[in-house]
Amino acid sequence: MAELFLGRIGHMFFFVVIIIYLYGDVAIYATTVPQSLLKVTQANYYIGSLLVTEDIAYWFYLSAFLLILGPLCFFDFQKTRILQYLTMAIRNVSLLAYDPSP
Repeated sequence: MAELFLGRIGHMFFFVVIIIYLYGDVAIYATTVPQSLLKVTQANYYIGSLLVTEDIAYWFYLSAFLLILGPLCFFDFQKTRILQYLTMAIRNVSLLAYDPSP
């Protein structure tokens, strides 16, 4: 549709803008998800005799996030009903479980 209304150059510009937007979106998620998990798990703890520092935990959470969500980039999202239901359920549960008191 972008090629129809914007021509060849506009079509290429559209994809460049989408790529930049999605890169920024992934960068935001890649920083906020591990930091949120660090706040929840209270880093600097021991697993056996191994000290898990904040840096180690951050990189572990980032790697786990990428390993879990990375393969989703290769799926065909033509029929996304199940994904939309799952997303809606997770968002509603997180809103219901939110406690505004510090």
